[in-house]
Amino acid sequence: MYPRYARDKQLWSENEYFNEPAKDDIAREIWKLVDKNSPDPRYLWDVKSKKTIRVHQRHPEYVCISHTWGRWTVKLPSHVSIPGVPWKVLENTLYNVRDLPNMLLKLKYDFIWLDLFCLPQDDSPEHRAEVANQTAIFHRAKKCIAWLNDVETWDGTEAAMDYLGMKYLRTSATDPELAVSDKRVKSSISAAADHCLELMKENDEPSSWFLSLWTLQEAALCPDLQLCTRSMELLLDKTGTPISLSTLIAILSLLRTPNRSQMAEFPSDPLFDIVPECVSKPFLLGKMTKLEWLLEHLSPMDIMVASNTRTCKRSRAVAIMNALGVLDWYKTESEGGNLGTGGKEEKLVLDTFPIEFVREVARKYGTVFYTAVESVNSYRVKTHEGLWGFPDVHIGSMMPFSETHGWYTSVMNAVTVPAIQKKDHEAVASWHINENRSVRIRSAGIISCSSDSANKSPIKSFVATMEGGERLTIVQNKSAHADLHASLRELAGDKMVFYAVVLQEDYGQKSGILLQAPRTRIPKPRKRWLIKTGFFNTLESSPPTLCTAVNWCVA
Repeated sequence: MYPRYARDKQLWSENEYFNEPAKDDIAREIWKLVDKNSPDPRYLWDVKSKKTIRVHQRHPEYVCISHTWGRWTVKLPSHVSIPGVPWKVLENTLYNVRDLPNMLLKLKYDFIWLDLFCLPQDDSPEHRAEVANQTAIFHRAKKCIAWLNDVETWDGTEAAMDYLGMKYLRTSATDPELAVSDKRVKSSISAAADHCLELMKENDEPSSWFLSLWTLQEAALCPDLQLCTRSMELLLDKTGTPISLSTLIAILSLLRTPNRSQMAEFPSDPLFDIVPECVSKPFLLGKMTKLEWLLEHLSPMDIMVASNTRTCKRSRAVAIMNALGVLDWYKTESEGGNLGTGGKEEKLVLDTFPIEFVREVARKYGTVFYTAVESVNSYRVKTHEGLWGFPDVHIGSMMPFSETHGWYTSVMNAVTVPAIQKKDHEAVASWHINENRSVRIRSAGIISCSSDSANKSPIKSFVATMEGGERLTIVQNKSAHADLHASLRELAGDKMVFYAVVLQEDYGQKSGILLQAPRTRIPKPRKRWLIKTGFFNTLESSPPTLCTAVNWCVA
């Protein structure tokens, strides 16, 4: 048994975000991802007969294939007919679609779900219904396989796994029979040093499968998916056991953070101090793609934050909506015939997601939607009319995504606070997201303000603010038990006002965000502009924070 930090698809039921909450446990309803009444896939590929079949009643066991091709379609769209497929298929420059029927024979499964052969390649109602049913299709599959069609062999990856396995055994095994000899370690290092890691290209760009936003969703739905090469060769260990994506990420996580006893026993080891390049690259892969964090936690907002690193030719919201369980906006648009996977999306927030999709995510997940961290420069502040009086560089965003996408996106994972009984503050449900990605706030749970009287009872808390520049940094207050009121007064100085706004409560302890505004009196009824500039957690119980009527617009 390999260590498994990432959840497999059978363990989604343990994820708090996708279970019905106990009565009065949290302020908003969180639904399960898969509705028991959701339909089975309408089409499957019969591997032996080499044809697409219609699933009428109970579906046979099938395997899902995750792959990417949309960004490589030929410039002059060319549709070809594949024998056995009831619709034409787009050609791409990654591989010859005509070869797929014979290539799929190598996987030795009777039935396969592959989008090109099982998803009508148009924007018909049938196509849109299947796109909205991706969660059920992937969850009900016997297995999921990631087809990395730009990877030719597993030589370097297998050598790297040998090395990582040796190191894991050497630092964790207690059975003398599992002791790793120097000879075996040297042999493993030598073998690894002679290869390049196929999962990473020469320019440190990951394999194209890791670039796609659609495959991010599929990895979240099936984190235990197996990996195969262009020629359909699975990544296996020496016993013939498939090494899944979750296994790979789990081993990287274990070796990245050894426990204290391991560090004390092996403070320095020449055999492992010199790390082959193909062994160091998997750590870079996990960090760049955010998969190490994502597959360990599998929280919905982590999926949305990770989407900033991925590329999508069009319809970014459609590519991840199933992983979030956010489908109402799509079904409404689809019924009107205005939106398919290739449809035109209007009113995009930050040129990324449709406004109705963003609002539905916020309604469904409540306060966690507003906890992501992003660095913001002065250009963004200037886009808001009336937002003035701030320094040149500003930090914060109420959105868990940005208008720039890529491996070095400025958006960081949402702040997670361990809790036993999370409860959203009632005011957050009334917050309204504007099309310009600002948030209109009429009511807020203000637990502290820098302009409050200095005689207020202290609140022990952890406070962190975000500072800008070329890179985002988080600056913690000097004492984890500092008074929240005093911390805000210190941050505000003479020119600013800081508010600590409660998002969640956990048995009397509060967590939330810091909002910053210029110390300028604005005559009513003009709204006041603020920016998010940090977050806080109180470290002791206090009475519920009441709602305060405000007239804010937060950038």
